[in-house]
Amino acid sequence: MSERPGYELELKAAEERRLLHESLAELKERVRESIDLKATVGRHVLLLSGIAGLAALGLGYGIGAIVAPNFTTKLN
Repeated sequence: MSERPGYELELKAAEERRLLHESLAELKERVRESIDLKATVGRHVLLLSGIAGLAALGLGYGIGAIVAPNFTTKLN
């Protein structure tokens, strides 16, 4: 009779380990999905395109402001 509670505790511990293993596997999968660059870019392609366009526009105006005064003085 004294062995019965020990056996039940072993079964409960085995079940807890199995549940913990499943939870860890699920967590690993969620982390992989959240750091997957291709999937993230695919979901936000319009936003990233807009940001890249604005950055290019700003860079163009910045370079133009630096270079344009030099061209106008050389033309006169």
